[in-house]
Amino acid sequence: AQLRRESAAVLAGVMLMASGLSGHGPGSHQASLPLSELLPRIAGYRDEFYRWMMAQLPEEHSQRLKEEMVRLRQPFGGVRRHINTLLAGRRAMQVESVSLAGVFARVGRAAAADRMAARVPAASARMLAKITSRVVAAQQALRAAGERSNPELALEHLDAATDLLFRAVGCGAAVDPWNILGLGGQFPLHDSGGESLPDPRVDDLIGLTGTILAGYAAEAGWQPDPGRVRFWQLGATIRWAVIAADQAARHLSGQEPSLELALTGHMVPELEWDVLNQAEALHAGKA
Repeated sequence: AQLRRESAAVLAGVMLMASGLSGHGPGSHQASLPLSELLPRIAGYRDEFYRWMMAQLPEEHSQRLKEEMVRLRQPFGGVRRHINTLLAGRRAMQVESVSLAGVFARVGRAAAADRMAARVPAASARMLAKITSRVVAAQQALRAAGERSNPELALEHLDAATDLLFRAVGCGAAVDPWNILGLGGQFPLHDSGGESLPDPRVDDLIGLTGTILAGYAAEAGWQPDPGRVRFWQLGATIRWAVIAADQAARHLSGQEPSLELALTGHMVPELEWDVLNQAEALHAGKA
């Protein structure tokens, strides 16, 4: 009973910290407020809550927790350390399973890759393994010697990989390309961007897209002209810039007030810079 009560108190403390981090709404914290100032404030009222909670417990239970706090240098330290150890162990198992799933997928062991990915309760790991397995199967079908070579089967695997990739982006298992285009794969917690969190799925998406395109090129028997690729990349960037500017205008005009549209408008300067860089590269390639 005591351990259950302690565990409940720690869970309440975690929820309290999460509430403090998000605040009561978008206007709760200024974007210029760094985490180095925000986190001590949150930790302060979390510890105050823990002290209040200990005061509500029976004397024997409270005394044991006070002695534990002196020994471990934090309130409810025993339960908190136990939970952190469990989470760390689970995280290590998940990282190991994802890594092994990738290895099995790259060597063509699709069933083994699926088994390892299934150990992780995350759609991204499972779909990444399935896409990689499909691409490897396509490569094997193309590289087979003589009559064993099967371009039609390779094309079938590549089409399945492409479909899985679009589904992964649609459900959030893969990173949205918008995040790469406008945010460079970084997710800043504040305007300064000093505490940005890189999304490793960006590298996965770029790598998978490259291998799928390389597979289609190998199946077709020709490689796309780099100059034409840069031309269409420039056109796509211009298109995204126009869309972002239009969405910002809809917000600024009052026609459709929306935080999402306003944030999209912040992408326009970076997109303009990308357009200039891509146009310069395209011109240099023609010179």
